[in-house]
Amino acid sequence: MTNSWNPSLGIETSKTNYLQTEVDLTEATNKQIDENIKMMNSHFDSLIKMHNDSAKASSQNWKELAAFTKDGMKIAKWARDRADAKAAIDNYYNPDKFQHRFKQEQQTSEVEAELDDQKRINYTAAGEIEAIDPDLADMLKSTDFNRAQEKEIYALTLGQSGEWFERAKDTLQVEVSPGVWKTWNEPGGLTALERSIISKEIDEVFITQLQNKGLNQRLMDKYLLHPMLKQHEGRLVKAQAESIKGEQARQVGIRQKQFYDSFNTEGGIAIEKYLQVFNGYHAASSGLSDKGYFLAKEELKGFILSGLENGQIDPDDAERALGYELSPNDGGKPRSVEEYLPQFARPIRKAINQARNDKAEQAELELKNRQQDFIAPILAEWRERDEPPTEEEIHEANQKYRVEFGENNRDLLNYWSKSDIDDNDIEFELNQRWGNGEEIRAEDLDGISDAEIKAKWMGRVNSGGLVQQDVTNRNAFIKGLASNRLWDETADKTTSNPMYSSIIEQATDFFNETYRAERSQGQDHITSLRLAQQETRAKINDGSFDVRPVYSRDEDRANNINSARNAIIKDNSVIDSPDLWKGEEAELKAALRYINTGKGSIPEYYRMFPFINLTPYELMQRRLAATGMIKPSEVETIPERELQPEQQDLLLNKPSPARTNRALLDEYGVENIEELVELTGADSVEELLEVLRSNSQRNNQTAGWEISQVNIDPSLEEEHTQVVGEQSPYMRLNTMLPGVATAYVEDTYNV
Repeated sequence: MTNSWNPSLGIETSKTNYLQTEVDLTEATNKQIDENIKMMNSHFDSLIKMHNDSAKASSQNWKELAAFTKDGMKIAKWARDRADAKAAIDNYYNPDKFQHRFKQEQQTSEVEAELDDQKRINYTAAGEIEAIDPDLADMLKSTDFNRAQEKEIYALTLGQSGEWFERAKDTLQVEVSPGVWKTWNEPGGLTALERSIISKEIDEVFITQLQNKGLNQRLMDKYLLHPMLKQHEGRLVKAQAESIKGEQARQVGIRQKQFYDSFNTEGGIAIEKYLQVFNGYHAASSGLSDKGYFLAKEELKGFILSGLENGQIDPDDAERALGYELSPNDGGKPRSVEEYLPQFARPIRKAINQARNDKAEQAELELKNRQQDFIAPILAEWRERDEPPTEEEIHEANQKYRVEFGENNRDLLNYWSKSDIDDNDIEFELNQRWGNGEEIRAEDLDGISDAEIKAKWMGRVNSGGLVQQDVTNRNAFIKGLASNRLWDETADKTTSNPMYSSIIEQATDFFNETYRAERSQGQDHITSLRLAQQETRAKINDGSFDVRPVYSRDEDRANNINSARNAIIKDNSVIDSPDLWKGEEAELKAALRYINTGKGSIPEYYRMFPFINLTPYELMQRRLAATGMIKPSEVETIPERELQPEQQDLLLNKPSPARTNRALLDEYGVENIEELVELTGADSVEELLEVLRSNSQRNNQTAGWEISQVNIDPSLEEEHTQVVGEQSPYMRLNTMLPGVATAYVEDTYNV
């Protein structure tokens, strides 16, 4: 396309018909448009620079530059054109020259009318001779070409004048008074006279580019300066309105600040003073003599509502102010603001309640953030270790937390309790969650002591996973497809159909595996979900999950374990036999690796003999010593064997936090509870019981039990103690499960 930018005029001088441009030229056309805009802005910037540079130069410098430099000649030409533009603008914008301007426009219209008549005559003549003498006909039709071309130039220039003003208003400097230079967007604002001076001079600079180009001044006046004058006047009217509006807003701000200052020192009396002082102002400024008090109330209400929202007014102060007694205008008995002005007070009352809620929520949020900032680096440092923190470290961290916030930190207490859980139990829970497609978080690994196990699961942290809503949606999705499959194949949609459970179980596993696989390949969460849905749907529909796979039993392992059991029952001396039990060799190697490295766990094999009076750890050690894989002196006696048989039974036979609590408390007794507090590192009996309680609760959750202990008000617990006497801590209501506590209370009080 033709470059429509004319550098000689600084304006666009062509009109490309984009409707006739081929479709494949769209990109090129847009690029050309962008290039034209860039060129136009560059031209505008050069005009601004030329003006700013020349306007502040002294006449002496001008003469020297003009005489000796090329740039000086350029500035001198600019000065001449600029003076002509100023004369043209003055001649047209000066209100004193309205009559002269009006007369000139009349004369221009008369001349144009004559030219239009001549144009009509010429075109009629051209039409008559076009077939005989086409050259003469073309000459007749072109007699008005120059005027038409000029009018097009003025139309295009006028179209660019708005863009020019936007470009110039921030940087074009104008001398509004001797030695004082300002821009249209001058910080601090302008007077009406300054705005008029700057607006007019911006137009003058723009018109400068058209001077001494051989253009018709009369046509320029009519088709360019006349509409530019209208733009100039509209610009001033708009600016004046904005100035008035801005000043009004400024005055409102002043009144608002003054009210806040008064209110925060004087309270409710500030409301009465404001209404007394400003009702007359509002009546006068609005022209509504009977609405002054109403308008003052509305503005004041807005101040109070805004202050409550942004915290500049305290809600308690606002509530007290609503109780301030006003003296009615009718001379009646003084009444509270809330009683005397109910419509004024009602939204303020609502805002007070909201502000209190916001204040409480903000305080709670700030407290939680402080607590999180305190605990986060501690937990992060622990989680980066190969080994969990010691109980002393946990206790010390919790103590510091208590000093800072006056309470225990449940994450720390939970960390403590979790560190007492076997790695296998933690990993069992993690495997369940992983198998269900759930997200694994760093805090879920708290308490794992085995570095290899921890490293394995750390590799799965932040690898994506299903949140609860995703799990819900997945289950609903699979159930719907399973029902449709059952109906299509068996015309039976009942969930008791074996095919239904087969599809549900296998499709869920497949969905999770597919999701995990896609995440491991760098797909985002949503994409992985959609792909898992897509592939699961295909598998369900093609019948892949209609029948469960057939699994074979490891008969050799089962037979080996049964053989060892029968041998022990027949003669338990085989526990110390140097001969390997059938199938035991691999189990002993795993046990030795566990003993030597501390990594992994006790082989499951040695957990298969619960009927003997040995823990799996003890049995494992006995077999290692008997077969010569460790020395008899290397066999460690577990600490529980040093306790009384009753305590041993509680700790070793079906162990649980609750049985552990009983063993400890039975061992030390209520009378020696302080000794137990010191032994465990707790700060008080209450803290010890809280830790024991937390351990039990955590164990319930790990086992998948939705069981919580009861929460008894301390005052009720004290009254209960007065009735039944001092009890062992594990017999306190707060340490019991709900069913046990209920039965105990009913039995004690015969209810």
